Amino acid sequence: MKTCRNKAVNERSPPVEGQVIKSLQKLFLEHWWPKVPMLTRVPTRSSARWCCPNQGMLKLNCDAAVGDLSSCIAIVTRDWRGKLAFAISKKVNTNIPVQAEAYAILLAVHIAINFSVCSCVIESDCKVCIDAIKSGVNLIPWRLLNFVESVKNVISDYSHVSFNWVHREANQATHELANWSLNQSVFGSFDLGFGTPSFVNVILAEASQASVSVIDL
Repeated sequence: MKTCRNKAVNERSPPVEGQVIKSLQKLFLEHWWPKVPMLTRVPTRSSARWCCPNQGMLKLNCDAAVGDLSSCIAIVTRDWRGKLAFAISKKVNTNIPVQAEAYAILLAVHIAINFSVCSCVIESDCKVCIDAIKSGVNLIPWRLLNFVESVKNVISDYSHVSFNWVHREANQATHELANWSLNQSVFGSFDLGFGTPSFVNVILAEASQASVSVIDL
């Protein structure tokens, strides 16, 4: 900064604006840099991945693929070892994304209550729907009131069902199945012997990772 000022005085010309800014930045860094603590690294979306549920539990991932006139919802259910229990896709008559996601969660709820012998966690990458289920009545968006009421009515007598929001990267298998079913107009039940390669590959890769995690425990 002093150099810029001296130059302006000696040469009778104002300092270039860019030089002033650089000088200020340098002074700021020299003054504050030693005093700034190192921040803990925050996990990014790219590090998000599917995780197996606790032992004895089932995890139901749900997602929706939206088309021009209709949508496809999909549910993928796996156990604590990452083993595929079953997968299903279904056509729904809506092209509204949040409504399709809500239908997927509601279908997962109906499936989960049939597993009364074990606890189930339902995962979705639709944050607005999961937040609505977990929020108080006054905080629920009016468009989701009927959806939340339906979910809570179904699980009112079942304490073994919980909900969790995840990034899409942790919901990849269901995403692949929903998109493939919508594009191919093929709906129904799927397993490792009958499923699109992209879906099967994700299931196998995540199961392998889950088995490594279990061994590490």
